[in-house]
Amino acid sequence: MTAQATQAKLHMRSRAAFAGLAGIGFWYYAAVMFTTPFARRLDEYLKTTSETSLDKPLKDSKLLSNKKVPKWLSELDDLGFVDSDTYRQFIDTAVAKGSLDEARTWAEKARAQGMPLTAQDLQSLISQALTTNDADAAKLWLEQTLSTEELTTHQKQKICFLAVFLVARKMGFGVLHDLLLKGGEEPSRWLRNKARWLLEILRATRSDGLEELGRRLDDALQVGVEADHSVFRYLLYEALKVPDFEYVTKWFTKAVRHGVVPETPIVNHIIGEVAKMQGLAAAEEWFEKATRAGVKPNVYTYKYLMQAASKEDRGPERWFRSSLAAGIHPDVVTFNTLINAAAKKGNLDEAVSWFHMALSMSVRPDMLTYNMVLAAAAQAGDGNAAQKWFNKMQEDGFLPDIVSYNSFMKALMKSARTRDVEELFWKMKAASVSPDVVTIKTMRWALGRQRVKELLHDADLLSEQWSDEQMAANLGAGVVA
Repeated sequence: MTAQATQAKLHMRSRAAFAGLAGIGFWYYAAVMFTTPFARRLDEYLKTTSETSLDKPLKDSKLLSNKKVPKWLSELDDLGFVDSDTYRQFIDTAVAKGSLDEARTWAEKARAQGMPLTAQDLQSLISQALTTNDADAAKLWLEQTLSTEELTTHQKQKICFLAVFLVARKMGFGVLHDLLLKGGEEPSRWLRNKARWLLEILRATRSDGLEELGRRLDDALQVGVEADHSVFRYLLYEALKVPDFEYVTKWFTKAVRHGVVPETPIVNHIIGEVAKMQGLAAAEEWFEKATRAGVKPNVYTYKYLMQAASKEDRGPERWFRSSLAAGIHPDVVTFNTLINAAAKKGNLDEAVSWFHMALSMSVRPDMLTYNMVLAAAAQAGDGNAAQKWFNKMQEDGFLPDIVSYNSFMKALMKSARTRDVEELFWKMKAASVSPDVVTIKTMRWALGRQRVKELLHDADLLSEQWSDEQMAANLGAGVVA
């Protein structure tokens, strides 16, 4: 029995050894006869692919333009002989051909085989999409990143940061919102604090017109993107450039509704443009609307209103008093506006009164202030007052310019002081202040055509600046007759 048992045991061991050798032989035969041709063809295929510029788009790659993934590669994949590097090569080939559907198929196959694209792979593919400004490719790799369970939300955001921006810019925040929601993410976590993105998208859209800017804004606001002061400031300025006050009103109202009170400078710009285009009443309506919304007016706000009132001869003093009541300290521009309104009416006393009030409020007059008082004297035809203020501005350190001389000369002309007009002309010459059209016209009225020509000739200006042709062109043929 012992001998038989030993013999049986040896027989079993022999059979096991034979079976093992047969298995090894079969595996070797399969490896040599089956996988080697696939490996050889795969190597040749990848070498061919590597020789093609995968960084170039489809139109630049003739070799890849008609290349399809061969059937034997799919068979190789089914047999489990494809690793993660090979999948990545398949994806790169599909992307280079512009076949995003094929690239998606390979990415999903890789995930199904337990070899999903790594964070580095996804970053690389997104980088390619950004380089070619391909929003469809960026969207594809954003989807793949969102579906990668191994990555945290923070890691996904880091990988897809620029892909998210490209999708938002090319496809809209609404599409991006739905994409994030479909990928199992909370969109608010991705779209928070993206006002800067919205501003950049709006700037890139400016050439498409105000309607498209409005559509982009609404698309962002509807999915929770916050628009800040910079966004609404940009939109309001763009509407004012046209100008389109319908959009100005619409976006101002929308800003207030979203808790963004427009800043005082842009409101001042609105009031100034409205005053210029639609008049004082419309500007006053905007002032009331802005202050109700919480805008804090400043000295320039009241300046625009005073200028509009002055233009329509409706008395800018009311808005000056309102500014004082609001605690706004006037500046030199404020008083220049008031003096200019008085000068237009020829009310010299009022102009001088505003001048002295400015001094009393520690507001230092500038060159324009003196010129406006001189203009008031000229309008009133008061040559003595004009001479007084002409001398005062020099005593206060201001050199008269052509505007100063013209106002003084106009006052002398209205006072019939022809000798003083000629004397002032020679003072201009000595001060190297060249006469302009207004100067020559004033001299013509005071001295006559022939005398003006003689003075210009004596001053060596007739040939230099005021030839017969130039005078005829600027003043009419009668001046040089």
